[in-house]
Amino acid sequence: MLAKTCTTVVKFAVMSLFLAFLGSAAYAQVPAGPNRPAEVPEGYLITPAGYFHASCVRRLAEGETLLPDGVIRHVDGTLEKIAACEYPHYTARGEMVIAGANGGEPPKISHSWIEDIETENSTSYGEITATWIVPPAPTSNDGQTVFFFPGLEQFVGDLSILQPVLGWNADFGSAWGIASWNCCVMGTTVESSAASVNSGDTILGTIVSTCSAGTLTCSKWNITTNDVTSSKSVELANSPNSGQTFNWAFAAALEVYNVSQCSDYPSNGFINFTAVDLYDNSFNLIPSPAWGYSADASGLSPQCNYGGQIGTAEVTLDYGDLPPVITSASSTTFTVGTLGSFQVTATGVPAPTFSESGALPTGVMFSASGLLKGTPAAGTGGIYNFTISASNVVTTATQSFTLTVGQAPAITSANHTTFTVGTFGSFAVTATGFPAPTFTESGALPSGVAFTSLGVLLGTPAAGTGGIYTFTIIASNGVGPSATQSFTLTVDQPPAITSGNSKTFIIGIASSFQVTATGFPTPTITESGALPGGITLSPSGLLGVTAAAGTSGTYHITIIASNGVSPNATQSFTITVERASTACAIFTSSPLFIVGQPLTFTAYVTASPLVIGSPSGDVSFIDSTVSDEVLGKALLVGGAASIQAALTSPVKRQWILVEYPGDPSFKPCKSTAVVEDLE
Repeated sequence: MLAKTCTTVVKFAVMSLFLAFLGSAAYAQVPAGPNRPAEVPEGYLITPAGYFHASCVRRLAEGETLLPDGVIRHVDGTLEKIAACEYPHYTARGEMVIAGANGGEPPKISHSWIEDIETENSTSYGEITATWIVPPAPTSNDGQTVFFFPGLEQFVGDLSILQPVLGWNADFGSAWGIASWNCCVMGTTVESSAASVNSGDTILGTIVSTCSAGTLTCSKWNITTNDVTSSKSVELANSPNSGQTFNWAFAAALEVYNVSQCSDYPSNGFINFTAVDLYDNSFNLIPSPAWGYSADASGLSPQCNYGGQIGTAEVTLDYGDLPPVITSASSTTFTVGTLGSFQVTATGVPAPTFSESGALPTGVMFSASGLLKGTPAAGTGGIYNFTISASNVVTTATQSFTLTVGQAPAITSANHTTFTVGTFGSFAVTATGFPAPTFTESGALPSGVAFTSLGVLLGTPAAGTGGIYTFTIIASNGVGPSATQSFTLTVDQPPAITSGNSKTFIIGIASSFQVTATGFPTPTITESGALPGGITLSPSGLLGVTAAAGTSGTYHITIIASNGVSPNATQSFTITVERASTACAIFTSSPLFIVGQPLTFTAYVTASPLVIGSPSGDVSFIDSTVSDEVLGKALLVGGAASIQAALTSPVKRQWILVEYPGDPSFKPCKSTAVVEDLE
């Protein structure tokens, strides 16, 4: 693997490449392929240090060790000096490095290091550990090689970098593998045995000094790459430091070859390095390293959403196509009859397109650009739950979305109802609108009746509350104007007769009696039974007017008050018809009499001036002195009658009076006597 330098150039030249591997393992470095730079000849191999001729790639057998002076120590203890490579090798960009060179201007390597998160100090580090998950495979295959790793390096004058590495299409064709690296001892890059791993496996990388605490420049290091999931582990033990002081740390780095499109990266678009712990050279955990993101791909193509995030003991590198993530809210509110819009937003590379599944209110549409827009039709108030999908070449993200369509209230029930006094009644006011409206009312209600916030008018109207009540019902739900309705409550009240139960009429005198009754509607008054002639009962309850002649007597009837509200009211009623009272008076032509000589006596029978008609019939003139002798009778004419009669009794003082026997219309009467004295 190539080291990163501050000037984006390698601080060393590569002489030859050695690969330590398990002899039985089925892996090999990947040929450069057709996507290699034009300057790289056919047959070269891809390595983490660039393109090498196959003869310059040396694999170490199990148990062999590369010593710091470029000598291989075999399992049997014999030593072998490695000859210099006779072919040039090439950087990731195709720049030639002369074979066997161990000095001179280093090649540029900015294309292989894409991005990293790093820090440095003025002393040195003693250990770094990090954990990451093997990402999914790339969705395209252009012969690319992708490396992820943490690492340690010297900040100035760097000659070596230590790395526990996860690689795609590196040791295993179109597959993931892990290896531990030390590049570059005496210009040689050294790889441990490689092990295949799977997407989703957890990788733990560790670089730790073997020296005692406080050692500034440790000469030997252990580099371990462990697949925690499968328990596979590869290690470079006691690997030399090439005289370097490791004061430059990488929490995460991305290095690539032959990436020609963003889909050449793992399809998830990012990688998280967690549990990133960095220790000083006394093995004290540094609580908050000053990690910083470094971008090395400026001006390169393709540009694949590179970026990084730094958290507490956790860092993230972004790259390649990114799966969509819906970032906008999961709900919005429209209003019936009003144009509304909501823009769904999502991250992702390439930019995702949108779709939805589920019912939308009439008048509202959802576009592929993620715009929810429209004017909800009348009656569509409510809650609409549907699923929004954001899709690109990587995957599809979904979001459960709630569209609330507010609808202003409208009262739909009748504007009137009828209750009855003493009987429980209820009426439910209904209204459209969303959210469901609440109700209030303004105006007087009859005692015993209430109106609830649910729109229910209910209760038992109290006695005497019959009538018409007009008030305003208001439906509100916070959407638009409240709905109002002028409402009429009619309270029916059964009739009750409140007037007296008898009446006396005088024949010939106009008179009336008003039957009264409570109740609503106003009761109608009728009767059953015979009424005296001249007397009638109107529907309004007026009993009268003038009893006819000859109708005197007692009449028993039943008065009925009805208004359509059960039960009818009845009353036993007595009508008494009496003859008109009369007054009798007598006048004489002289207060003195002579026996046998006639006198003129005049009688008057009168009645109230209110009486229609006058008394009729005969009156009797009576001498009441001794034995009520009838002196004579005379027919009343206009209430008066006269006779001439001679007094024959020798009694010096006599008393003469008149009696009226009455007729069918008038009562009898008797006058006081006039006194006649004998001359």
